[in-house]
Amino acid sequence: MRLDPRLPQARAQLGYVLIYKRQHDAAMAEFERAFALNPNFIDYRYALALMYAAEPARAIEVLQAIIRLDPFPPSPTFGQMGMASYMRKRYGDAVHWCANAYRAAKAAVASCHAGVRLCPVGTT
Repeated sequence: MRLDPRLPQARAQLGYVLIYKRQHDAAMAEFERAFALNPNFIDYRYALALMYAAEPARAIEVLQAIIRLDPFPPSPTFGQMGMASYMRKRYGDAVHWCANAYRAAKAAVASCHAGVRLCPVGTT
């Protein structure tokens, strides 16, 4: 951030760190600064900040936008959608999204294992 405070990704990363420091208002402000810097920037971690700020409905809107705009959304998107749905007491939706998160994680592990099997022995 000291090098260039105009980088949306740096602002979003700071926001993510602030979530875990339990500085939720400051985290929200950093994410909003990131979006002001680049209106086309979107980050699934913002939904996590919204959930910690007790705004699961807004989190769902953000996650739906990510899923709509990104053909390969980050896998945490699905789990967060499940968590936000649970917070809204939409249990059927929560189960659906958590199952998607499980499938995405399982597929990622399977592709990693496939890659390892294809590596020649003795190489790194």
